[in-house]
Amino acid sequence: MHIYKIAYSYLRQKPLYTLLHVMLLGLGLGLILFVLLFFKQLEENFYKNTKNIDMVIGAEGSPLQLVLSSVYHADVPTGNISLKEAQKIMQNKLFVKKAIPLSLGDNFRGFRIVGTTLEYPKNYNAQLQTGNWWNKEMQVVVGSDVAIAENLKIGSELVSGHGTQDDDNEELLHKDEKYVVVGIMKPTKTILDRLVLTDLESIWHIHGEHEEHKNDEKHDHEVHQEHIHEEDKQITALLIKFASPMAVINLPRQVDALDNMQSAVPVGEVARFLSILGIGVEIANILSYILITIALLSILISIYNALKERKYDLAIMRTLGASKQRLLWMIVFEGFLITFLGMLVGFVLGHIGLEIVAQVFEKNIHFKLTGFFWVEEEWLLIGVVLIISVISSLLPALQVYRIDVIKTLHNLQ
Repeated sequence: MHIYKIAYSYLRQKPLYTLLHVMLLGLGLGLILFVLLFFKQLEENFYKNTKNIDMVIGAEGSPLQLVLSSVYHADVPTGNISLKEAQKIMQNKLFVKKAIPLSLGDNFRGFRIVGTTLEYPKNYNAQLQTGNWWNKEMQVVVGSDVAIAENLKIGSELVSGHGTQDDDNEELLHKDEKYVVVGIMKPTKTILDRLVLTDLESIWHIHGEHEEHKNDEKHDHEVHQEHIHEEDKQITALLIKFASPMAVINLPRQVDALDNMQSAVPVGEVARFLSILGIGVEIANILSYILITIALLSILISIYNALKERKYDLAIMRTLGASKQRLLWMIVFEGFLITFLGMLVGFVLGHIGLEIVAQVFEKNIHFKLTGFFWVEEEWLLIGVVLIISVISSLLPALQVYRIDVIKTLHNLQ
């Protein structure tokens, strides 16, 4: 019988032990891969979405919250700022190369509606899959994920709701005013895929009419003709691209000196956020390494004990012509086979597990996440685990050279 078949038959003799070793190794590798893939995609998406955005200006509050809400649309906005004050900053050509206003606060079935200018999709090199960009009030262009999830087409009508999260409260819906889809963007692999874009005037119109409707109810349906005056217009944030190195130091100071306004640098806030997450990642990795170490040690101990039990079998194989080297590689192959199965389980748990999480929490995850993603570190992980497993199997396997065939067979009698 071929030595590899013999090694396989030995594993089948003790299925529970084999399963334990495989699952221990699989759980450790699966956890490492899950964390690695998640963190890599998180980091990649964070920096991809900060393209050409050097600074964010918004209402006072947490700088991280301002960045998360305005750049990644993953948090509640800190508030609104005066459009008039924002325009003064936008007109500062000495420090500002490009400024993109954003008006937030509404959603369509959980997807955020963003009032902005055409510079916003242009910043991410967005292209239309079908339709046109908006050119008047109450027209919207939707991201690819939004169109697929809600089965939207050109001409579809949208009823927006107040707030950044989907809510079943009928009172929060702007039923009197409906948006019309005029364009659908191609996938960009950025936050744009999950947004509904329109012009600033539409947001002001919706909220102006909504406030008037509330006032009508409060004042026994009196007729109100007032609209949002120019000086009363507000936006949520301003995305800034610096015009010169001087702006890096001077512009944040000028903004922070203004009332009810603050500046935040996305790259800096993201770096701090990732460093905080890094602590949890390190803990998860340590736990994974412990599981893998236990699995590899258990393989070593298992093979060592198995050698004691199979001493007579090995002695008989030697008398039948099997060399010490062949027996050595048979034992090493046994450890390799356990490791291979454990790695297979680990890769399935890591990749498929992440894909399941991405699908289940699709609307709560504000960036593109998938389990069908490969990183270079996985090759390194495969190599390291295989080398360590071979060494773990080789150490007890060397006992083959110490077997005294005559003495062993004599004791058998």
